[in-house]
Amino acid sequence: MKRDPETGLLVSYGPDPSDGLLDALDIFNWIESELWVVSKEGEKVPFKLNPVQTLLAQYVAHCWAQGNAVWLVIPKGRQMGISTFWKALFFAVSLHREGFLSVVMSHDENSVSKIFRHTHSFLDSLRPEVFRPLQSRQGNYVRWDHESSIQVCSAQSGDAALRGDKINAIHFSEVANYCDKGETKGKAGYKAGMQALVRNRRAMVVMESTAKGREAMFYANCELARKGGTQFVLFFLPWYLMDEYSVTWEDYRAEVLTNPKADDPGEEFVPTEDEILLRAKLRDMQVSLDEVTYRHPVNLTDEQLIWRRRQIADQCLGDVEVFKREFPSFYEEAFTSTETCMFSNETLTHYRDTSRTCSARGNVLFNDAGKPEFYTHHKGNLRVWSHPRPGSTYTIGADVASGAPNGD
Repeated sequence: MKRDPETGLLVSYGPDPSDGLLDALDIFNWIESELWVVSKEGEKVPFKLNPVQTLLAQYVAHCWAQGNAVWLVIPKGRQMGISTFWKALFFAVSLHREGFLSVVMSHDENSVSKIFRHTHSFLDSLRPEVFRPLQSRQGNYVRWDHESSIQVCSAQSGDAALRGDKINAIHFSEVANYCDKGETKGKAGYKAGMQALVRNRRAMVVMESTAKGREAMFYANCELARKGGTQFVLFFLPWYLMDEYSVTWEDYRAEVLTNPKADDPGEEFVPTEDEILLRAKLRDMQVSLDEVTYRHPVNLTDEQLIWRRRQIADQCLGDVEVFKREFPSFYEEAFTSTETCMFSNETLTHYRDTSRTCSARGNVLFNDAGKPEFYTHHKGNLRVWSHPRPGSTYTIGADVASGAPNGD
């Protein structure tokens, strides 16, 4: 799927597109021609896929072309339009297919009405010739006469969420926040959503979030997807994929000098050691999902590094760790920064980079004689780097968690 330079429409680049790909082209071209959104500047503008949304559209088109369901887990940076993309896609598919039931699950009750404003905005922007009769329109629920619907619910509803419903698509929004009020309800809400899903080739299941360190739910799902232990495909989206996340040195310098007490940063951009290391790391590492979907560009421009520097100073209170959490540059970085960790990210990264593989792994079980004995197993709970020496004294430490109601 690519954009025709003359018409601006999304078209197939293959000689014989499948029905699934044609469906995707029709849906995304319809979205861009009929739907409106509110820009970051507060203006109502036509929906136009940004670079990140275009990557997601290409992946959806790929799945539909292959006749496969869409299962994605997406760690990402902030304000990239990802939630808006899925709301628009669910809206368009619900409008065009009979009996297509879709759900957005927010992390708490307060965000339900905020999330659903997009659906009301989409409805209000439709031209009369494409508007379809509604059966019901409530605060967080829309149902058309052709039996398709969109609703928003909260993960904090627990196992009461979507009870008795059967749905075709679900978007789990900001999953890293699901367990903020304790793990029980957030996980129960997620399970309720998955149990309501009709698993077939039409299904769409999306988990997306900005990470919050290595919390109990989103990080675990990302790791399962990364290791191939689930149907979800890991789709990491770094901040530098956004064209707007760049600024010229002239503009940056002019902004700095509006403060009479600020030092002049100089006439030319000179990268810091941290910026040089980041650029080299991204250039040297393979930051990609697979050849079918996309390969991230990894050569950061000066303008992107300047934007990063400005963002750290203005929006992150000068704390680079906050930036890494809000705008990760690579997958591992999304989960190494946390607000509640005792040790600094530099310390943790140092020991992760210098650590070595354990010499043995297994479980301690009682043998036939009733005595504890170590049995090797590749998924054992006990990892051994150095075997104990008789006569030595050892101290055991345990993580006592952060005091969460359902913590360790």
